[in-house]
Amino acid sequence: MILDHNSSIVLDNNELIALPNSVFESVKLTDKFAKLEISSNSLSVLPDDLFSSITNMMGDIKFDNNTLIKLPDSIFSKLIIFSGNMNFSHNRLTFLPNRIFSSLFWYLGEFDIQYNYLIRLPIELFPVLINMNMFNTEIIQDDSILTQTLLNILDPGGHQSFKHDELVELASVIDSVVNINLRNNNLTALPGTIFKTALLLNRLDLSHNYLNTLSELVFNTTRHLQILDLSYNSLKTVPSDVFRSLKKLLILDLGHNDLTMLPTDIFGTLYDLVSLKCNDNRLVINSLLFTFLSELNILDISNNVIDRLPHDIFYRIVNLLIINLSGNSLKSIPDNAFANFSQLIELNISKNALLNIPVLRTMAALRVLDLSYNKIQNLTLGVFRELIKLEF
Repeated sequence: MILDHNSSIVLDNNELIALPNSVFESVKLTDKFAKLEISSNSLSVLPDDLFSSITNMMGDIKFDNNTLIKLPDSIFSKLIIFSGNMNFSHNRLTFLPNRIFSSLFWYLGEFDIQYNYLIRLPIELFPVLINMNMFNTEIIQDDSILTQTLLNILDPGGHQSFKHDELVELASVIDSVVNINLRNNNLTALPGTIFKTALLLNRLDLSHNYLNTLSELVFNTTRHLQILDLSYNSLKTVPSDVFRSLKKLLILDLGHNDLTMLPTDIFGTLYDLVSLKCNDNRLVINSLLFTFLSELNILDISNNVIDRLPHDIFYRIVNLLIINLSGNSLKSIPDNAFANFSQLIELNISKNALLNIPVLRTMAALRVLDLSYNKIQNLTLGVFRELIKLEF
């Protein structure tokens, strides 16, 4: 039987504990098969010769949600070109063979190894990873190998020898990286030059790690970055110049950290920023913090320790659509604090300690207003009169 581009072998959600050698010997996996899926079984090992006859492959391979503890050194030893997705996520892999893709020249697709127990990544793997559209890894203990790979790929030192032409090729590959996903790992720090050669990086996810500090140089060369997620870390402070080069940044998430203050000029060059989340920290804010964020549409500073708002804190944020101030300690809001919120459609000031409803008369576009869980005792006549679009 020949498995071609219209064919699939699907054996997911069974109770397989092993695959015999040459199990697909009578099923010729052609260059363009559609899918081989053996997910959600109890496989702990795979045969060495599983794909031994394949050099070029177009299709998806799925072995996720098994109990794989290792992959054979030679499982893809003859594979030169692969176009498709490989999924080995949700297993028990602790390492990957150094030469697992030793013959691979080009990989178009996703290599998903998240939710494993990887302690290290072999340096030989990284040139393959950065050919992929996604970079999903779950490194739960030691990120030093990955870090050194990023740093040494053009200066390999004792790790690996490259010819001059190979270095040039690798440099061009690294320069093409647009999306790096390193969430859900155990990263505690990043060397200042870790993204030095990722010049076209567009999206970077560092969330759900244990980062407690950032080098002021770490984003110096990522000038095309548009989305940066630093949420769910342990950041206590951030250098005032850390975002200086990110003039194209659109979305920044600093939520769920341990920040107590932000430098006044930290957002000074983020002229195009449209979404800023600083929620679930221990922040207090100063009047100049948002001065340069004239394009901002979404601001979330909920669940902090803000007990007062400077009267001019939002003066220059004229394009704001959504603001969340809930879960703070505000007792009052200056009369003109919201004076420029003519486009605002959602305002959340719940779970504070407000005694009175703030001045809302400039908010003709407001549709959602949440004042719940405060200490408001009186309603002024006509307080909602200008809110003609308010939804009930």
